[in-house]
Amino acid sequence: MPRKELQEVDLWLPDFYTLTPEELFEIQPGETEPVISISERLPRLTRAIGGYVLPKFNAGISAQAREVLSGPAVIASNHLDFTDILVLALGMRKAGLKEPYFLAMAELFDSRFPVVADYFTSWGGIPLDRARLSSGKGMKHLLEMTDYVLNELGHPLVIFPEGGIYPKDKKYPHRIENTVSRTPLMIAKNSDVPLVVAGIFGTRMALLKSIFGLTNRVGLSLMDVFTPDEVEKVRKRKDVPFAPEMAMRIAMQRAADRAKVLSVCEPGLELSSRTFRIATDPIM
Repeated sequence: MPRKELQEVDLWLPDFYTLTPEELFEIQPGETEPVISISERLPRLTRAIGGYVLPKFNAGISAQAREVLSGPAVIASNHLDFTDILVLALGMRKAGLKEPYFLAMAELFDSRFPVVADYFTSWGGIPLDRARLSSGKGMKHLLEMTDYVLNELGHPLVIFPEGGIYPKDKKYPHRIENTVSRTPLMIAKNSDVPLVVAGIFGTRMALLKSIFGLTNRVGLSLMDVFTPDEVEKVRKRKDVPFAPEMAMRIAMQRAADRAKVLSVCEPGLELSSRTFRIATDPIM
């Protein structure tokens, strides 16, 4: 079935930080020119920040995930720190995969904080006005933006279904929040692309730790893949209340646990599936 033709969508706005978050979504397609691309800025930021903040960094990427991430795919990840996107971008770049774009809350693109806005844009950040997702117009705008990244640009797209960075339980600091959005499933379905579940460990307060000379042992897991057919099955389940959210939460918790194991492994160590059979608190 041929994919429908899409209207061109402006995602990157020059001097975007002179606009309020609300005004970002009033721009009509075709009114602005794209800013410098992520691939041109990424190496510079990697040299300046990545090696300093994340000197010890282990990534585990399954063969299936590597194949899927060579093209468009949605990546759903847990969220511990603002450096999480740096971890994902570095890990995928080192593996020879395309750098991902990611959805970030529109408040980060506020005109009062242009340096912050420029940082997140340079890593491929796309403003997401969460308050507007409850309206049909807001949801349509989101699906147009994400489909443009996935099917027109052919890049992976990162989404943090927990909705933000929250304080974690001290007994289990990488526990996935109870409230997990089904948005990644919806976007993957709309664009007919696979969904990869990512897990990150060790990034919390990474920048602050690096300033004081403390070592960050970071792990990244990109192993579980939902094909488009599997995404549809999860979305249509009616026998369990909130089945899509529960499925996302379970998969994300498993990925976070794997990332914790990877963070303490020696580089180059071969890991079997048994390595990841680790006990955790109940997540249901």
